[in-house]
Amino acid sequence: MPKEFSPEERRQIRESLIGEGRRLFARYGLKRTGVEELSRAVGIAKGSFYSFFSSKEDLFMAILEREEEFRGELLEEVYQQASTAREGILMLFRRALAFIENNDFLQQLYAEETYPQLIRKLGLQRIEAHQHKDEEELAGFVTSLQREGLILQEDPKVLVGMFRAMFLLTLHRREIGHEQFDRVMELTARVIARGLSTETGGER
Repeated sequence: MPKEFSPEERRQIRESLIGEGRRLFARYGLKRTGVEELSRAVGIAKGSFYSFFSSKEDLFMAILEREEEFRGELLEEVYQQASTAREGILMLFRRALAFIENNDFLQQLYAEETYPQLIRKLGLQRIEAHQHKDEEELAGFVTSLQREGLILQEDPKVLVGMFRAMFLLTLHRREIGHEQFDRVMELTARVIARGLSTETGGER
């Protein structure tokens, strides 16, 4: 029988599982990380793990949601700091791309076997709900700029799809070429920001 934990112990163990899970998933990936390793890392029995998360995939999603809190913070920064829509879009691209590229956990999300494994264990509905939440957050940014007439009056879902496609380019550094990758991404961000914005004039 799994050990009973006090509310404070449960809070601490859950946070430890999120911290250690992030470290292990980032290093070994979802497929090669087991519940036994995760439990051992925080000093609990394997059976006790399931009183916190239903599976290692459930833990992975909890970590992913925690990691993606950066997006809301970034959008707030863009609203506060950018003086034009074009500058805001460019800032969004630059900051988000840098965050994704330097985040070893998020890189594992795009490993070939990760999404199929998440879907098999958690169900397509949960994965789609997570993706829908992501899209809604970006769509709010897009529609606020459209209301002010600052960017193209295209379907917000299409523009969100463009943003997501841009971020997925980070997975293709080798194909694009290591030497020119950063310049390609910067130029692509500038072209998209200029193409979406209804403003005229130069960029900072």
